[in-house]
Amino acid sequence: MTQPPPPSPPAPSPPRASRRVKPPIRFRPRNILLILGASTVLVLAVLVAIVVVYIGRSAYRAENQPTPRAAAEAYLYAVLQDRNVGSAGKYVCTSSARRETTAVIKSITSYTHRARGNDISYDWTVRTVAHSGTDRAQVTVDVTATVTAGGATSVQPSQTWTLNLRDQGGWKVASLRRPPP
Repeated sequence: MTQPPPPSPPAPSPPRASRRVKPPIRFRPRNILLILGASTVLVLAVLVAIVVVYIGRSAYRAENQPTPRAAAEAYLYAVLQDRNVGSAGKYVCTSSARRETTAVIKSITSYTHRARGNDISYDWTVRTVAHSGTDRAQVTVDVTATVTAGGATSVQPSQTWTLNLRDQGGWKVASLRRPPP
């Protein structure tokens, strides 16, 4: 007696869709207005962001210092605190001021690099701002150095620095006079 053949596997059933397929978007007037409105808002937002970044960036640039006092303060901060020739160079408009700025920064950094623990910090006070016409000014500043060397700190006598500035669409330092180091 022979055995009956094994049962055949069931026929595969067609795959079922896991979710219902959405009908395509119909371009009704309401949908078109919604898409145009959203696009317009997006374009306006991008334009506003570009304008804000451009105005904000240029408002803080060195070339746009609104007053001689602001230019002098920004210049002194770049020279005496940041000690960065590139940053300070944005606040000057002549080659002689650029050379003097570089010399001041080099003398400060050479002292601080001579030995560990050497440091100089500066405070300054704008004493006078004298205008010469509409595009020139002279700012007199008292600069005080606090020197730390070998663990001892001393406050040096105040020095008077004179900054001559020019308005070139923003105030910049044209020359610097200071006592010898």
